[in-house]
Amino acid sequence: LFSFVKDTTVGTEDPTNFKISSSGEALMLSNPQGTPLDTWDPVGLTTDLSYGRLNDGASEKGILSRPGPGITNNDIPQIQNVFFSHPSGRYTAPFSLSLTCADTIRYTLDGSVPDMNSQIFTGSIEMAAGSEYPMTSVVTTPFLYNEPPGENLEHGWQLPSSFQNTGTVVRVRSFKNGQPSSFVTTNTYFIRTDPFEFSVAALTVDPASFFDADTGIYISGNSIDTDNIFWTGNYFFNGEESERKAHFQSFSYTGSEVFSSDVGLRISGNKTRSFPQKSLRIFSRCEHGNKWMDHTFFNSLDIDSFKRLTLRSSFSAWWAGTDCLFRDDFIHSIISDASPILDVQSTEPTIVYINGEYWGIQNMRERQDRHYLESHHGVNADSVDLFGSNLSLVDFGSSGEYAELVYYAKEHDLSIDGHYRLITEGLAIGKSGIDIDNYIEYLIYELYFGNEDWPDNNVKIWRSHTPDTKYRYCIQDLDATFKDPEMDPFPVLTQDTVHEILFTHLIANAQFRGSFLNRFVYHLKNTFEPNKIIEKFDRMADAYEPEIQAHIDRWSRPNSIVEWEESLNHHRGFLERRPCAMEFYLKEFFGLDDVGFDCTYNTGSEEIEMVVFPNPAHGEFILNIVSGTPIDANINIFNVTGALVQTIPAQAGWNRIHVP
Repeated sequence: LFSFVKDTTVGTEDPTNFKISSSGEALMLSNPQGTPLDTWDPVGLTTDLSYGRLNDGASEKGILSRPGPGITNNDIPQIQNVFFSHPSGRYTAPFSLSLTCADTIRYTLDGSVPDMNSQIFTGSIEMAAGSEYPMTSVVTTPFLYNEPPGENLEHGWQLPSSFQNTGTVVRVRSFKNGQPSSFVTTNTYFIRTDPFEFSVAALTVDPASFFDADTGIYISGNSIDTDNIFWTGNYFFNGEESERKAHFQSFSYTGSEVFSSDVGLRISGNKTRSFPQKSLRIFSRCEHGNKWMDHTFFNSLDIDSFKRLTLRSSFSAWWAGTDCLFRDDFIHSIISDASPILDVQSTEPTIVYINGEYWGIQNMRERQDRHYLESHHGVNADSVDLFGSNLSLVDFGSSGEYAELVYYAKEHDLSIDGHYRLITEGLAIGKSGIDIDNYIEYLIYELYFGNEDWPDNNVKIWRSHTPDTKYRYCIQDLDATFKDPEMDPFPVLTQDTVHEILFTHLIANAQFRGSFLNRFVYHLKNTFEPNKIIEKFDRMADAYEPEIQAHIDRWSRPNSIVEWEESLNHHRGFLERRPCAMEFYLKEFFGLDDVGFDCTYNTGSEEIEMVVFPNPAHGEFILNIVSGTPIDANINIFNVTGALVQTIPAQAGWNRIHVP
């Protein structure tokens, strides 16, 4: 029997009408009466390997170093297994690791792949908490913290203030007659008493893949342009040529290994590639060993197979001094709970180790690509359109039909329901319109949280090619949010670019306008209610708190626990004040006296006492009063004896006070 591609013919052989998955499937051979004659357990195989009887007619089976259809197995070398005395994971005390194999075992402890020059295993390898940090001290940016003077000073590299105990990565391979006789096997060991605060992603790479001056993708290296240090460097290599083979292990917070596979790694992001801790994309491919990563990586998601994942760094957060490490993740979680009509990225806080060295907190993320659409919506990944802010930057398929919709909106009066209906239903039979409910939800979150890196960036739109499909929006990067609770978000949607054109013309339609206002007010009353949303924020902060100091020690970002707590307060302040501001701006934008939402935060009469230090003092002072609406108040200034010396009218915003 020959099992090739289903229903194909190879030479004169008669193939089966099925194929066997490379990840492994059980196989049974039976006679015409259905009596089993032979059975084979599932065995995963990579390209150009086979599984069979080690000798013709023998009962013992194993992995063979090449396929051998029609020839004897007696002359095909067997792929050996190297057996470890202890599986990967967390151990509470040091131990001796032993290895066994029929052939000679060679091993490394630095992440490199064993070769004929590697150490030969004899006796045992002692496993203990590590104290060497060859990679932790590698400078991963073209500049140090606050050097040289210029932009993004806070993103410079700093030497860790203290070092975390390392894990130990053991990579082994057997050799016979000077040739490899086994796969490379990678195990990682942690010696620590306590469980981890989060799940762990342990990445093992050849050090040169990340840190070689010519080929290392984690450093500026020899490709840096000293006249353009923020946009050049090895970490700006892209495409498949930038992908480095690695091994990826996932551990539960208890330290038990739950996933292990060879993968490909690339640096992810735009300008953030030049920051110290970098986001990483993880790729699963047949040439690496497995087509999919089969594991449930996200507690909130009922999907257990992934083509690509991202380990996202918090260094992409925008505002200096306000990096809580989970801003973007928090917004995604809010949207996931309140608006399932939107596509979000599931996320899990993760502790990262590279070659056993502590790499801080990063966020495991789904990657929104065509495989994401297939997993979440059941569409054919090869039959979708997926594109972003610039319609010429297409991830897959085409943006042409969407561009036609935008052009139609620009050239027609959408206050006329017939024209509006073509935008929502499609310009012709068989063409797609825009999912208006999805679009409105998308706009509300971008506007409410004040995304300053949008809509000319961080937009992703998709549709499938199935009948009656519509264009839908995905929630992406929300790092440039939470800056100013008093920010007016509407001016960014009144410009003459693709995404602004669509909104400014849709808003002319009474049906769209009513739906937009109704949904916004619903979220102001429910999703964004300060007590409710701050409680969720605090739960996430509490989850991060135990691991924050270790992350600060590693990256000095945030610079201290105090700065992190100040960042939390900044975010809480935004969540408290934003509803009033949005009520004000909705009324202003639509020219209404009432939008059906009564903001009661900081209303009524209240006296607030402030003492200036040093006291007494004189000179010019600036007082910022944060309010989403105009206020009716006075600023009264008293001397140290309690006598009133000055009264000035107060206003929302900046108040300049001069004390003689």
